[in-house]
Amino acid sequence: MKLQTLTLTVLLALPLTAQPRVGKSNISVPVPPDPHELVTGRVEVPAAGERGADLEIIQHALQNSRFMNSSMSPFRMDVSFTSAAEGAESGPGQFSQTWLSGRAWRWTASLGNVSVVRGAGPQGPYAESSNPAPMPVHLVRNAIFSSMYDIAMGTQLRTATIKWNGKAAKCMMTSGVVGPANYDGRLWEELEYCFDDAGRMVVSSFAPGVFTTYGYAKNQTLHGHTFPDTFAIYVGGKQVIDATLQITDATGTDPNSLAPTAEMVGRSLVMQAPFRQPMSLPAPAGVSKVMPLLIHANIVNGEVRETEVCAAANESLIPAALEAVKSVRFGGGGQQQAYFDVKFIPASN
Repeated sequence: MKLQTLTLTVLLALPLTAQPRVGKSNISVPVPPDPHELVTGRVEVPAAGERGADLEIIQHALQNSRFMNSSMSPFRMDVSFTSAAEGAESGPGQFSQTWLSGRAWRWTASLGNVSVVRGAGPQGPYAESSNPAPMPVHLVRNAIFSSMYDIAMGTQLRTATIKWNGKAAKCMMTSGVVGPANYDGRLWEELEYCFDDAGRMVVSSFAPGVFTTYGYAKNQTLHGHTFPDTFAIYVGGKQVIDATLQITDATGTDPNSLAPTAEMVGRSLVMQAPFRQPMSLPAPAGVSKVMPLLIHANIVNGEVRETEVCAAANESLIPAALEAVKSVRFGGGGQQQAYFDVKFIPASN
């Protein structure tokens, strides 16, 4: 089993991640139904002239997501959210971030009796402690700062017309798959983004069974970027996060107000953007087709700490897939999220 080797670097924020290359797909089993999957009908490959217009919508959404960079003006973001996780990671939470520049920013989060402080200043990155952020906080940050993958030249693009809040909208599915689809509907390998008639992204889905939906009732804009005022995250058919977001101008904020204490300097735990990780396993006797599963994993300092099943072609294979995922070790440190593309491969393949 050969897995991607990860190199961790000190990052200012969750970045946009490059889309994985897949090649010809060996999956012939369709994605199981999900109550939040909007693409349930016809899927098309856009003609050359249509592809350019569709990619322009995607590129605009990508640029809208990149608001923590050298050209961005100061802002403050406040998010109130409710987590449906089990135990201590459930209940109401808060996330706030003040961004003045790439060298002066701070975010804080609280959930239950856990609080997190991370930032950067002239002294470098800092943190209140080296403890990992609760998983729901990581999910909230993903939804805001890492909602899309970069799309490589030549990436396959497929589209579907859907209804969103009673109005016509469009879903665009991208992947590194080469060649025609083996079944109807969304592919296991595809990332999915859905846009309303104003070109705003209303759904982001890194993998089947994982969906973030966005609402724009308040039409929040700042420094040329459009922000949702609400968002919700669903995994495996269940809602795990419900959130509201407010954005304000932070121009004039005193950088000294973000300064760390002496104990915080040099202490940090990098939080990486989510990525999709391939994993192939031998299928048990009696399985004649490639059987895919999508498993979401929280990884801290190279060790898988938490897992949840997003979608499974064969539920009887879930225990073996979870066991394999939990045994994976990644090099380096930091806090990551991986969406494992587990495939059980029959001996005949």
